[in-house]
Amino acid sequence: MNDERVMSLLEAASLGNLKAVKYFVNAGVNVNKQHNMNGMTALHWAVTRNHIAVAQYLLNNGADPTIKNTKGELPSDLSKSEEMSKILNAELPKEIKKLPINFELSYIKNPDLLKVWSSPDELPEEKSFTQIEQERKEAELRKMQQQQQQQNTVTDDNEKEFLIYKNEQEMNNLLGCVSINDNRPIEDLVLTIKEEIDDSSELTTIYKCNGSLKIPVNKKQYKYAIKKIFKSTNVVII
Repeated sequence: MNDERVMSLLEAASLGNLKAVKYFVNAGVNVNKQHNMNGMTALHWAVTRNHIAVAQYLLNNGADPTIKNTKGELPSDLSKSEEMSKILNAELPKEIKKLPINFELSYIKNPDLLKVWSSPDELPEEKSFTQIEQERKEAELRKMQQQQQQQNTVTDDNEKEFLIYKNEQEMNNLLGCVSINDNRPIEDLVLTIKEEIDDSSELTTIYKCNGSLKIPVNKKQYKYAIKKIFKSTNVVII
């Protein structure tokens, strides 16, 4: 019984907590899961404790009345009233079954009331397990997006000033300068030059200057961060 919520469902059924039972069923808990020691299902417990509304709800939501516990008993074998037997489509047993005292002490007499009665109120009972999972995934996605945005936040600390030259890196060819965050892609640098530098609206290729070398930046690299290509220089030749 790997799903801890199964025990909570069994406890809720045994205590007649219909709201809790609805919560766990709607959350995707297997309604026919059996306790790994006594083989009791939620329906067994609801019948045993004569919780009519709980038993009816379980039956309406897939509870199997043909499942037997470890003693070979069907839920109908544990019925204590004609009304319960009626909804189970069975006859009232001639001998009313009683559970062993150890079950009463460990499972029924001293239940974890805080868990069984309080936890279902934490989430609306009408939410299905699929909805809850979807909301969890959406929350994780939002968290990842927020983290990504924080990583990509533009700050003044990353601002870099570029000197823009025409054809060659000579004083007479200096057109001006632009400032841009070097975490942004090179295509943003090109757009900034076009917007801020005169006579560069038709700009198609930029070059980085590495000493005496004039190295063209391939357009396939325009998606790279500026600092990756212009790591050791702040000179751009257009």
